[in-house]
Amino acid sequence: MNLIDRFVSEGISLEASLNFITDGLIIVNSKCEILMINQSAQSICGLVPEGLNTNWPEFMGVYKEDRKTLYSADELPLVRAVGGEFITGHFLNLKNHLLNEWKIISCNASPIKENNIIVGAILTFRDLTDVIKENESIQKERAFYQKVLNSIPAYVFSKDLEGNYTFFNEKLKEDFQQNPAQESLMGEISWSAPEHDKIVLSTKKNHEFEEEYKNVKTGKTVLFRTTRIPLLDHQNDVYGICGVAYDITAQRERRKVFDEERTKIATASKLAALGMLAAEIGHEINNPLAIIRTSSWIMRRILTGDVIQKEIALLKLDEIDMTVARISDIVVSVKNLSRDSSSEEMKTHVLKDILTDVQSICGQKFQLKGIKFILEQTSTLGEQIKCFRVQLSEVFINLIVNAVDAVENCENPWIKVEVLKDHHSFIFRVSDSGAGVSEEIERKIFAPFFSTKELGKGTGLGLSISKEIMRKHNGDLVLNRNVSRSCFEVILPQKRE
Repeated sequence: MNLIDRFVSEGISLEASLNFITDGLIIVNSKCEILMINQSAQSICGLVPEGLNTNWPEFMGVYKEDRKTLYSADELPLVRAVGGEFITGHFLNLKNHLLNEWKIISCNASPIKENNIIVGAILTFRDLTDVIKENESIQKERAFYQKVLNSIPAYVFSKDLEGNYTFFNEKLKEDFQQNPAQESLMGEISWSAPEHDKIVLSTKKNHEFEEEYKNVKTGKTVLFRTTRIPLLDHQNDVYGICGVAYDITAQRERRKVFDEERTKIATASKLAALGMLAAEIGHEINNPLAIIRTSSWIMRRILTGDVIQKEIALLKLDEIDMTVARISDIVVSVKNLSRDSSSEEMKTHVLKDILTDVQSICGQKFQLKGIKFILEQTSTLGEQIKCFRVQLSEVFINLIVNAVDAVENCENPWIKVEVLKDHHSFIFRVSDSGAGVSEEIERKIFAPFFSTKELGKGTGLGLSISKEIMRKHNGDLVLNRNVSRSCFEVILPQKRE
């Protein structure tokens, strides 16, 4: 009994076994008559001719790549296998007549020999329609994202664990690829920062860095803000790094110019405030000078008289010493507050010394306008803080000058300064007896150039710059409605990195 006869005689058991195979399977004899076909083959093909059929291409709908041209019978892999050929990896377009849909199949065919004589052939095939569609979908999606990544105004790249580039968009390729000929290696890119990669790989977290690279096209060094992102697989293991970088060179230059201009404006605003206080300061100094002049006249009378009154002379000398010290304090305070704060270093200072400078500058203004100034005396005043002294003083002066303008027309006006302390911060609270801040003004009060004062009486920069100064201290400037109608709080952290 030959091999084909055994297939026929054992067809029931053999077919039962082959029906468990997911791939399609067809066995024919030397006349191309079907001897065996499993259920997967019937499901994929839809219709299969029985016995001898020389018109299989038309009957089964076997088409070439254009899906218009039918295969000829002699071109079919199974027929060619009966002729002695071995066919591997052959693709066919098959139209399923039952479902009226196209299938793309990959098939292998080989002859069956008995005593070196071809007695039939076997065809195995697999439906790749869904796989190919999925691949096409992936390719389309990949092409879409590639197009997106090439069009955005950022540099995008990915790297493997060895630091080799696996992808970079056209913008990065054009500006930073030093050796475009090495396409297989993605080229040599002047965009490494391996130390930053190590941080991302070790922490498995996104990190943002500022990095400088040389643009090979222009030769200029460019500043970037680069976000490096770990690529994780389903087991949360890192298999690479993705990076997105934006050129912030121009932005940094603009920020530098803006900061310089803002510093100039802030200095001008501070000098304007000092100018408005100049008259009061002059009056503050004139009073001690008048005391010195009077004491000097009395001393002269004592020394030229018949009897020298030593006790009175010593008393007048003490008055002169105290008055000179008072003038010295005023001069030092004005000198401290009129310095250029743009290059000031953060140092440790006693709270009371800062507030003393402010009180020396503003004290006479309170007296002339009949405003009661209250500085709550607590042990907190003796503590030390790390700050930019001149800039912090500017914040206090700005708040106090604003408070003076708010209460000068009130009955029994007062301004109170308190220094509080919690577990984390010092809180400088400036409140007054004014009408308070309306909700409409509150929404705009910290905006640059916003002012409630009449034209020519202010720059509208005070609170905006003051808030920026406090952010520079890692603190804040807020309006606290829970304390009084008008209460601003300067919040300064006790400890800063």
